[in-house]
Amino acid sequence: DIWLDHLDRADRIKIFGAFAVALRQGCFSGPSHDSLVESTIRSTISYAAQAFRENDKSNPTRDDDGELGVLLQRLFRSFRNKDPVEKQQKALPARVLLEIAKLQHTETQRAISQLTIGAFYFAMRSCEYVKVPAAEKRRTDIVRLRNVVFRRNAAIIPHDSPDLHLADFVSITFEMQKKDEKADR
Repeated sequence: DIWLDHLDRADRIKIFGAFAVALRQGCFSGPSHDSLVESTIRSTISYAAQAFRENDKSNPTRDDDGELGVLLQRLFRSFRNKDPVEKQQKALPARVLLEIAKLQHTETQRAISQLTIGAFYFAMRSCEYVKVPAAEKRRTDIVRLRNVVFRRNAAIIPHDSPDLHLADFVSITFEMQKKDEKADR
């Protein structure tokens, strides 16, 4: 009975609690993971519950009031309390950009400098340095070579051209950004 139909609501919550503990202990993880953090476990439980809902079954993690089962609430809280402190990454100091801007002794260095600084400022979105609601999507896409187009006199210069540094301008296309607009330039 993969949908746990033979169990009452309280027993389903207990099964999901046992699954959460097994996840925490790394029972389904590779040897490189000793223990998983609360947010990973919570997401995994949510995905499993979503499978029930997509098959017209009730959410097995919810109690009769539609709230997350008390057992799961307590487990998640205890996991969160025992999780290691999150390591904050240091921001890129503005001084780095100033140093990049100074490296303009040749046309190639000038182009690299302008591209680097332009990409840094254009690609930066407020949710990278400002706290946003958890419900908001966070997505970061890398810039791919195919999305960087060099032009001279409106003609595209191939990436392997020795004349690349002679480009009049460069366009960078971000295929899908956090604001979910395609071809954001």
